[in-house]
Formats: sequence, C-alpha cells, structure tokens
Amino acid sequence: MADLSKIKQLKIHKMQAAESALQKSVDELQKALRALETAKQEKLAYSIWRTNQELEIYKQIDNQILKMKQLDELRNRISTLYEKESELSQQVLERETQASAAKAYHQKCQKALREAQKDVEKYEILTTEISLVAQKEAERQSEDVLDEFSSYVTEKNRHADATA
Repeated sequence: MADLSKIKQLKIHKMQAAESALQKSVDELQKALRALETAKQEKLAYSIWRTNQELEIYKQIDNQILKMKQLDELRNRISTLYEKESELSQQVLERETQASAAKAYHQKCQKALREAQKDVEKYEILTTEISLVAQKEAERQSEDVLDEFSSYVTEKNRHADATA
C-alpha cells in the first residue's frame, strides 16, 4: 500500500508538471499569435505605404524626360520598396510557422495532461479499492476473533455447567 501511495504521488507530480507545461504552452501560443498579428499588421501597413510611395514616384516622373541614370535610380528605389515588403512577407511566414509549432506543442501538452490526470485517477481508484479490501479484511478478522472468543466463552460456560 505504501508503494502504491508513492507511485500515486509520482503520478500527481507528473500531472502537476504537465499542468505547468500546459500553462507555459498557452503563454507561448499567445505570444506567437500576438507576434503573428503584429507581423501581419506591419506588412499590411507597409504595403499600403509602399503603394502610396510608388504612386508618388510615378507622379514625380509623369511627363518628364529622364536620363538613364535617373531612371535606374527610380527603379532601384521601387525595387528597394518591394524588397522590404518581401522581407515583411517572409517574417509573416516565419511567425505563422512559429504559431503553428506553438499550437502543436500546446496540443501535445493538453494530451499529456489528460493522460497524467487519467493515471492519477486510476491510482486513486486503485488505492481506494485496496483500502476497502484491507478494511473488509480487518473487519472479517475482527469478527473471526470475536467468534473465536464467543465460542471459547460458550465452551467454558458449558464446561462450568457440566462440572457444577
């Protein structure tokens, strides 16, 4: 029974560790989702700003005759704007991957907690059943002792009546 109690305590400790891991996974998932949302907002804001900048550049050169060097500079400016947007898109993809990993870890932690809770419940049921069996055995032994004592007293009384 003492060994079973120790195992139960280990299972409870494992369940508490699983609860702690689950809470950590919730925090990580929330953090990853916030980072993803922030990255999406930054990309959206930049995309709007880039579109406006590009339109402004086109307005500046509208109906102007440009030298090749000036045209190359404008192309480079526009290209730089698109490169930055591409970097932000890549950042969104990375955040989505991180959020997905955090969600998978969270689900794994939930499963581990459910299993740990089931283990604890099994050991609680087992300890309760063993305790009940031990209690019934003790009661049976007590009744046997009382029956033996009763028969001894009855036999002694018979013996005393027979000799009297």
